[in-house]
Amino acid sequence: MRNLIFVVLFFLIAIFVGGNIVGYAFGGLITFFSFILLLESVTWLRSLCYHLNAMVEIIMFAFGIYAKLHFGVTIAMSLMIAGILYSLIYRGYLVDTYKKQ
Repeated sequence: MRNLIFVVLFFLIAIFVGGNIVGYAFGGLITFFSFILLLESVTWLRSLCYHLNAMVEIIMFAFGIYAKLHFGVTIAMSLMIAGILYSLIYRGYLVDTYKKQ
C-alpha cells in the first residue's frame, strides 16, 4: 500500500510540474498496464516472470538504456517508469499470488 501511495504522489507531482514529465509518466503508465495485461492473459508467461523475477527487472532497465541510445528520451523514460512501477507494484502482487497457490 505504501508503494501505491508513492506512485500516486509521483503522478500528481508530474501533473503539476509540467509537460514533458507528464508525457513520460503517462507513457510509462500505459506501458506498465499493457505489460501487466500481457502477463495476466498468458499464464505460462506469468509463471516464467515469477521464476525469473529479478531478470525481468534487469531486462526492462536494459531495454530502457537501449531505447535511450536509439529511440530517444521519451521512449526511454516511459520504459524506465514502467520498470519502476513493475518493481514497486506488480512484483509484490506476483510473489504473493504464487505463495498462496
